[in-house]
Amino acid sequence: MDITKCILRIYPGWKGVVWENDYSKIQPHELETRPIPSLAELEAVWSQIEAEQIAAEATEEAIAQAKQQALSDTFPDWTKVKQALDNAFPDAKQNAFMTKLMKYIYIKEKNSVD
Repeated sequence: MDITKCILRIYPGWKGVVWENDYSKIQPHELETRPIPSLAELEAVWSQIEAEQIAAEATEEAIAQAKQQALSDTFPDWTKVKQALDNAFPDAKQNAFMTKLMKYIYIKEKNSVD
């Protein structure tokens, strides 16, 4: 449990220090007038924070998978790219150079998610 996150959820803008993430070492700022929340209050808030973090991670993972799937669906197969290169560069030296270059770009783009 991250005590600082919990306190900030209960009291936005709270000023103070939590040493070593230990409840007994919570030191509010001298001008902080709000009381230190009880451990039970902090634990109740922590379950909400954890649930939000899990949901956010799941959402990020789903978005990444959707992007990867969209990329896979729209990206041309390497054989089609190679065939286009062979048609565009009939000279063997040019073809070899362009094939290596395009293979690098193809792999880099195919593996990129963003």
